[in-house]
Amino acid sequence: RRHCGTGQRWVNEEERIASVISRTRRGTWSTPDDESLVRLADSTFQPGMLRKDLRATLTGFFDGRSAESIKKRLRFLHWSPPTSVNLVEACEAPPTVDSQHLPEMVDQSAIDQTQRLVSDITSGLASGPVRVGPWADLLEIITNWRDGVLNLQPARSALETLLAATFPHTWHSTPARTVRCVPTSKRGIRRLQYAHVQKLYATRRKDCAQTVLSGD
Repeated sequence: RRHCGTGQRWVNEEERIASVISRTRRGTWSTPDDESLVRLADSTFQPGMLRKDLRATLTGFFDGRSAESIKKRLRFLHWSPPTSVNLVEACEAPPTVDSQHLPEMVDQSAIDQTQRLVSDITSGLASGPVRVGPWADLLEIITNWRDGVLNLQPARSALETLLAATFPHTWHSTPARTVRCVPTSKRGIRRLQYAHVQKLYATRRKDCAQTVLSGD
């Protein structure tokens, strides 16, 4: 103890403070807790050290604190190693594809799917029973786009023109039907009933007689 260096005595003092604080405060993290946690994390970590090993070591300094609690607190405090050496994050995240190569893979997959779709469409149109009219025009547009004769925008314009010519949409406007107010007075109701009976008498006399006799 007498021959220990200043750094070792400082670490031992931090361990003692952390042990006392963790025994007295077991629920929330106070400001002294955070300061001790950061100082111990800075003094404990080694280059190439795993994060789980660091948390396991810090758990021994704080009685009653789990490794998950220390992990969340370090993340809350935005703690990072004081040097340029980053800790190895092992066994904490599944291996993923390199983000630099992901767009290339996605683009290549989309290109392959588009080529297969175009091949199926052209083969279906070419082997169809009808090779004249809009089907022939559609096959020509797709073939020219596949062979590079047409770009995407001219091919889209030609396709829209063909669709408009093949399936024309016409709009027939009709005047709005007037809504008649339902009469509420007895005279208005009798007039409406009389008009209904007159209409039935002119079109269906048998139904008119039944309506009059039944009182409907």
